[in-house]
Amino acid sequence: MKTFVINLQRAVERKKHMQKSLYRNMKTFVINLQRAVERKKHMQKQLNRFSFLDVEFIDAIDGKQFSTDEAKSLFDYDTFYKLYGRSPLLAEIGCTLSHIKSYKKLIDSNEKAALILEDDACLSNQLNIIEELEIDETPQLILLTPRFSYSFRIKKIDADFSLNKLYFGAYTAGYIINKAAAKLICGLAHKPYWVADDWLLMKKHFNLYGIVPALVYWDEGLETQIQTGEKKSTNIVRLLLSPVALSHKILKIIGHYSK
Repeated sequence: MKTFVINLQRAVERKKHMQKSLYRNMKTFVINLQRAVERKKHMQKQLNRFSFLDVEFIDAIDGKQFSTDEAKSLFDYDTFYKLYGRSPLLAEIGCTLSHIKSYKKLIDSNEKAALILEDDACLSNQLNIIEELEIDETPQLILLTPRFSYSFRIKKIDADFSLNKLYFGAYTAGYIINKAAAKLICGLAHKPYWVADDWLLMKKHFNLYGIVPALVYWDEGLETQIQTGEKKSTNIVRLLLSPVALSHKILKIIGHYSK
């Protein structure tokens, strides 16, 4: 019986080790239009610095090539209008569909989570800090980009970085999503009706976190072709019109904000 107890303890330790090792061979999907060759080179050069990433490029869906009928067959215009008060841009539709495409790749894989990057992402030299993140199989998404407010710190990752409970955030240049959250997003509706970075909507369905300081930025001089061009977020506009705007502002004032 004593030997059994020792073996059980070792099994628990091995399980914990495997949980902590989730991100040490992390599946990474980079969303990139086939014709955007320079952006692909830009990403490959950066990604070569991080041996722990298992990188796969995803051919982005070019919404600008859709006819109106094609777009409406793939995207719910009516629900989008009710939510945002306007019609979607074709580039926004393409962006949302591209991210959903990466979620489906994750769902169909044996991976428990994936790092999602857009092709204008600029990666911090300290990106390997995500190797220290632990498994949590509850649906969750972790923003690696800046410009989000957070309600409280979940944990210190190391002396410099922390994981925080996200209050409001935007942008999709870089984030980690687990399979459970990917399934929830893909199951929200027969046709998507949201902008890709509407984390205000998604936080109703699963946990959202953010790492401070940020690990992924975007190159303002290297405009992604996945989105509309400028890094302006419909989600930011929606925030200004929502009841959470005041709380978001207060959190910024007290320093609970990733710049």
